[in-house]
Amino acid sequence: MKIDKLKKLLMELTGHTDVAATVKSISHWTKRIKAEGKYTTRIHSEMETLERLGTLGIIKLELKGNGEAEAVLTKEGEELTKDFFMNGFYAQPI
Repeated sequence: MKIDKLKKLLMELTGHTDVAATVKSISHWTKRIKAEGKYTTRIHSEMETLERLGTLGIIKLELKGNGEAEAVLTKEGEELTKDFFMNGFYAQPI
């Protein structure tokens, strides 16, 4: 998935034209998951965020029996992470 496709999808889903904050949040999560290879959490708010990323097809989320959730990037998520990097998105100030 390319950044432009993500922005267009988010605009369609939310009905808002300014999706920059959401894209920034997604870049945070893709970078974090890519760096660790997977991301495991028990924090409910993080699980909710990861579930939303899963519905976008960016990650695959597996709910464990012990109350944990484990996220890994999908092929789309890998492509998006690469596009963020290639466009200097990760170099932008926070």
